[in-house]
Amino acid sequence: MMYQLYLSRGSDIYSLIGYIKTNNLALPLFGSCVLAALSLELLVLSFFWRQLLTLGLVVLALWPWLSPNIHCRQGIMVGWTVSSLLLAVFPMLPVVGREANYSLVILAGVLGAVAALWCASRPETKLLSTNSKSSLVLIIAQILLMVMSVYVRHSTAASLLNKEGNPAFNQLFSWTMLGCTFLLPLLSLRLLYPRLLSITLALMTLYLLLSTAHEALFCVTLGFTMFFWLQMEHGLSNYSHRKLEDISFTSVLPDSSRKQMTTDNIRHAYFFIFFIITAFFGTGNIASINSFDPQSIYCFLTVFNPFVMGSLLLLKIMVPFLMVTCAFRAVDVVVQVPTRSLFLTVLLMSDLMSLHFFFLVQDTGCWLEIGTSISHYVTVMSTTIAIMLLFGVARFLTGTAIISQQEDKCHDQ
Repeated sequence: MMYQLYLSRGSDIYSLIGYIKTNNLALPLFGSCVLAALSLELLVLSFFWRQLLTLGLVVLALWPWLSPNIHCRQGIMVGWTVSSLLLAVFPMLPVVGREANYSLVILAGVLGAVAALWCASRPETKLLSTNSKSSLVLIIAQILLMVMSVYVRHSTAASLLNKEGNPAFNQLFSWTMLGCTFLLPLLSLRLLYPRLLSITLALMTLYLLLSTAHEALFCVTLGFTMFFWLQMEHGLSNYSHRKLEDISFTSVLPDSSRKQMTTDNIRHAYFFIFFIITAFFGTGNIASINSFDPQSIYCFLTVFNPFVMGSLLLLKIMVPFLMVTCAFRAVDVVVQVPTRSLFLTVLLMSDLMSLHFFFLVQDTGCWLEIGTSISHYVTVMSTTIAIMLLFGVARFLTGTAIISQQEDKCHDQ
């Protein structure tokens, strides 16, 4: 079905072919396609051995230093390398859920709060300007709420350990934060930095309440990597002359006014797929809810309720996905290529992976092998639908505002 949709966009394909012929890009395109195929095979194999994601992240960490066509600032390249190497550690760690370690959750909350304060104080975010006082107050409030979520997580664990039950305040705070996760970012500026910072803080606050071990540190590290990915793509784009802090989610051009796709856009699509898979398997095999520890949802409820518990666990899965998708949405705004074409490229890569898993489906052997092969195929096929939903949620979080956008207008001028 996706192939029919992709082929039905004849104008995009014809324009791409014309661009390739005009600029003699047939050989580079072929090399890029071969590299993309090998890279997709790495993602396919990561479903069987998630430690291979470490290899991919190490390659991504070295990418700026090995490619002769990259001319970004050295500080950005170092930040990208360090964040990618830190992220590469997590696929090598034990699966989350076997043993709770709330000290790591507290550490993640402290690191996240310090990083958020540093980002808010940077002149690039424009939060210290006279026109951004309300947005600065919002960011500070979100940082305090994230610190409070660490306290609630620790308090809940201590109360349950002492068999005192979960305090009513902790449950009230947790459910309130769940409702505010998709509300507070809509109050911030729609410039890239303030809006992404607000989204990250909202998602991290919820994720800390659902964390029991090093997955909280994984989410913090993933956020850093997304920040430097955006910086890297901005430096490599044709719009690097425009400061990143001046770009807004409101200044999105229609597809007809954007530049044509290039081979670099294959990289954008692949990086998005790679980080989605990393978010999927970075802290364990989350293809099965059975791999989760029920302690993850104790801040919200302690009685057995399968529907609510399953919904909360699925929401925990979605948080890293949303972080990656919102960053990809920002990359799309920065590089100014047709969103439809870039989105279809992502779906085409997902379909190629699902086609591979289709031929790996078994109907012989033990039930475990048959079930595993089917679950892998269904998981990748579901990714196509999930990506569509994630794009919609990311577009809502990044482009919607529920208050007067007088501040946006002041900054856009």
